[in-house]
Amino acid sequence: FHESIGGKGPWVAEGWVVNEKFAKANKDAVVAVLRAEIRYFKLLHDSPAKGYELMAKAANISPDHVAYVIDQGFDAYPVDITPDREVIESMLTLIEDAGLVSMADKAERAKFVNNFIHPEFVKEAMSK
Repeated sequence: FHESIGGKGPWVAEGWVVNEKFAKANKDAVVAVLRAEIRYFKLLHDSPAKGYELMAKAANISPDHVAYVIDQGFDAYPVDITPDREVIESMLTLIEDAGLVSMADKAERAKFVNNFIHPEFVKEAMSK
């Protein structure tokens, strides 16, 4: 998600999306999924070969392919997975500019972003 096309950081391709009703009713499940993701991303940083093997097995591709994608910067797995508002907003701008979505006005856009980002789940997952 390069700066030259309006990016403000890594493209968020690994996000989890659930509606508010599900999140409130299943908070423990949401936090558990995030904890698993945090552990996996940490493994990728601490022991890349083991992480590449796991991802390769799950995706039915070679570990070399996984290593290439990550080493070339086509995908990133940050240890801190707290949603970054600036990155999310820049992604929305890129999608809007491509004509894939349209926000009627700035207030609607802000409401959309506010409804999309809930760092409290990540904070809890990282606290234990």
